[in-house]
Order: sequence, then structure tokens, then C-alpha cells
Amino acid sequence: MNYLRYFLLIAVLLVFPFSLPAQEAADDEEPDVELPELTLSFEDIFGEELPLIELELEEAMAPGLPELSEPLGVLQVRPHTIDLPAPVFDTLPYGSDSAPLYGRGYIGFGTSNSLLGEIEIATLGADPGFGLFYSHRSLDGFGGNSPGEGYTFRREEARVKADYAGFGGDAFFSGSFVEEERGLQGEPQFSSTLYRTMGAEGGYELPPDRGWYGGASFALDGAYQNLSGTAPEDTTHLTLTPIFKGGYAWSSVILGAEGRYSFRSGSQGDYIQLLRLDLGAEGDLSPRVGFIATAGLGYTLDEDLRFPFSLLISAGISENLSMEASGGFYHEFADYSSLLSAYPFLRIPEEPLAMEEGWEGELSFRLRLGQDLYLRAGSSLTAGTRYRAGEDSEAASPLLPVVDEDVREVSPRGSLEFPLGKSFFGSFSAGLRYDYQESSMEAFDIGVGIESEGLTSRLGFRLRGDWDLSDNEESPIIGTEAWYEPLESIRFILAVDDALGPLRSGGRKDDSGLEIPGFVIHFATEISL
Repeated sequence: MNYLRYFLLIAVLLVFPFSLPAQEAADDEEPDVELPELTLSFEDIFGEELPLIELELEEAMAPGLPELSEPLGVLQVRPHTIDLPAPVFDTLPYGSDSAPLYGRGYIGFGTSNSLLGEIEIATLGADPGFGLFYSHRSLDGFGGNSPGEGYTFRREEARVKADYAGFGGDAFFSGSFVEEERGLQGEPQFSSTLYRTMGAEGGYELPPDRGWYGGASFALDGAYQNLSGTAPEDTTHLTLTPIFKGGYAWSSVILGAEGRYSFRSGSQGDYIQLLRLDLGAEGDLSPRVGFIATAGLGYTLDEDLRFPFSLLISAGISENLSMEASGGFYHEFADYSSLLSAYPFLRIPEEPLAMEEGWEGELSFRLRLGQDLYLRAGSSLTAGTRYRAGEDSEAASPLLPVVDEDVREVSPRGSLEFPLGKSFFGSFSAGLRYDYQESSMEAFDIGVGIESEGLTSRLGFRLRGDWDLSDNEESPIIGTEAWYEPLESIRFILAVDDALGPLRSGGRKDDSGLEIPGFVIHFATEISL
């Protein structure tokens, strides 16, 4: 491994932000920042984020940030595998009173027998609030292979969310469903792997205004996998959790308690039961400093007690600098959905996945260096158990087993967002994942992006490049898209995924050794109402 290359790139990351001329904002007013929407979500309807499309482009290309004096979310470490951006378009702002209903439709096709479709419906500024989203994406014969040879990919995703404010409280429900199928490319034992994950939660709560509050809710999560072949196999897992909570809210502090019982079952009738009680407090230590603290007791039947806790502090240090620090001891069920999303060629065991536990911490900063010029930096630390894919595939198939790893990792990262003239914005990001116990570099990713929403009044353009430098055989992944708007509500799109794919022999492969989708050209139309 070329450590000199790592040293030089880290040096560039540290020096590059300060080599740019900082543009000072006026003292008496905030800079006028326009934020092009790169994601589709029900956030403004329901007050929390529902990521309808997971997109690496989202974090790296946004040219502005929220007000720095407000509490900031924890920065997320980029995953080892990088998904290329799918077409994503601006939508009308939720909460508008000018139209009671928003709708968006999207349909496209491309090379490798690619088909894409999306539909989204949401109420705007209404009570009850409602949102529905569905998407489809499929490929057959990617990587230059013929259709029917097992080089297939298909993903269906549906999300729904609704809430209603009445009878002195708030009723809510949300649900999600994902089905993903991948061909196993001529492997003898199984022809394809299919997994489904679903989640639902709902309940009724008295809001934490000043005074007593409380509520009851439930959470339901499921995971299913089917391996098709001459001797097909399937596994099913289900987790049900009723939740009760209550507390008292003052003007600047909220104290509360939450109790839950979780039942997780496996395919062979075995199960795990968890009882947990948490006490929590959150509030403002000052107008610029907020905190959230929890301390609890977790008991898994037939095992020892655990005492998880966490503390988060967010602070607006100045008008141009904010920070967030968090840490504690985690004790929680492994998440099937996250695991299958990170490792698509994974074989789920028949027994239910148990608890993950250990120590974790995170520190992040956001700094405004000038008008439209932002620097983000941070690092996270994990010392505990996490479920991940094993390094060696099973003897009879290329699928990777699920293993319970003892993780000792530190993950620093940083990003810079800056203007490039009047019409373009640029971004640079870098992050690594380092195993300090084994003294090994697990991942080292860099990314560069350029975006313009205003080449002309009707044209737009995006370009994104990512490179995993921890793999000497890996080449950059470059994705781009351009669009034309003949009318305000209609957009025609041309997009290219993995533009350098044709130059790479053998295609891109994941940790299982199987090929993943690479170079694809898409043509699409998007209509919003």
C-alpha cells in the first residue's frame, strides 16, 4: 500500500481550504445564500427528515448551510462503497399555501436495459399531512454482458407518512418497504439473491409543550432473504417494539422517561427479548449551547444487564463557527436494513442478529470562511462490536457471511464547499477509516464535485467524482448529468454513471468478487405539478 500517497492527500486536505481567498461577509447582515435542493423529502411537511433517495451527492454539493448558531446534525462517515448519483431534481417547497397538493413523476430508460421510474405525492401545508413515494430501478446485462446471464439488478422502494394534530395531541404513522434483487452471474448453487426490508412506526403523543407530556407508540421491522436456485433457501426475521414515554417540559429544559420491550425472532423459531428503560434530559445551557443526555438500563433475557448512556452538546461558538460533540456507550439491536444496504451480496443467518454494544464518540465542526465558502471537519471513534460482512465468501457461493466484529476504528473526514464564479459551485471532500488495533487503512475516499443550476435560465449541470484510494486497483468513479427545462414544470435529463467504466477491464466488483453496475447512460423526463 502506498502510504506516501495517503500522506500527500491528507496534506492537501489540510492546506487546500486555507489557500482559497476568504470572502468576508458584511458585519451587519448575513450573506444571501441560495440552496439548490438536491434531495426529495417530506421533511418540511412532517418536521423530520425522510430520505426518499439516498445520494452521496447530497452532502458534498450543497453550497450553503443552515444558520450556524442552530444545533447541527452529526456528520456521517462516507461508506466504503460509493453509489453513483441517480437523477434527482428540485421540487416545490413543502408547506406552501398556494397549492394543496404536490405531485411529481419521473420516467427514464437507458443502456444495459435500464428502466427508472418514480412517483411522489404530498400534501402542502395541510392537516392531516400525507406523503407517498415509490421508485423503481432495474438493469439487465450491465458490464457489457448479455441479458439473461445473471448480470441483473432491480430495486423497488416505497415510503408513506401521515400525521394528524387533534384531540390535544399528535397522531403519526410512517412505513417503508424495499425489495432488491441481484443476479449471481452464473454461480452454480444460486441464480439470484433477493432481500426485502420493511419498517413501520406509529402512535399518539401529547407534545412536549410546557407541562406534562407523554405517549404510546410501536415500531415494527422485518427482513427477508430468498436465494433462488435448484434448492432455494429463504430466511425471515421480525422485530416488534411497543414504546411508552412521558415527562415534563419547562421553558428551556425537558425531562422524561421511556420504556420499551423488543421481541426479535429468527427463521427457526429462536428469538431474543430486550427490556429497556431510559431517562433523558434536553435543553439549552445558553442561547448558543444545547444538550441532549440519556442514561438507561438494558436487559436481554438470559444475559447480563447493560447500562447504555449518551451525551450530545451542540454550540454556536460564533456567527461563523459551530461545533457538535457526542459520545457514550451504545447497546442496541443490529439493523438489518443498514447491513443489507452496505453489503448487497450478503447471506443472512437463520438465527436473529443480536445486540451491538461498545463505546463511540464523535466531534464535528462547521466553519464559514467567507460568503458561500464553508469548511466541515470532524472525526468519529468506535470501540465495540458491530455486525459486518465477513472477508471470505462461503465455500459453495460468492455470498458473504455475517460476522460480529470487534471494531476499533477512527474515522476523520473533511469537506470544503466553495463558489466558482457566479453560476458554479465546487466541493472537495476526503475521509478515511482506520483500524487502530490492526494498524490498517480500511477505506480512504476523496471526492470532487462541480454543479451549476444556471448555465442559462433553462439549463443545468452536475459532475461528481469519487475515488477509494485504499484499493490500489480501484479507479475513480465519475458521474454526471445535464438537463433542459422547456417549461417550468418539465425537465429533460441526460445522465451518465461511471463514465470511466468502459476503460476498466472486468468491471467493478464489490467485496464478494461479483460485478456491480458501472457505466450506464440514462435518458429521462421529470414532470412536477
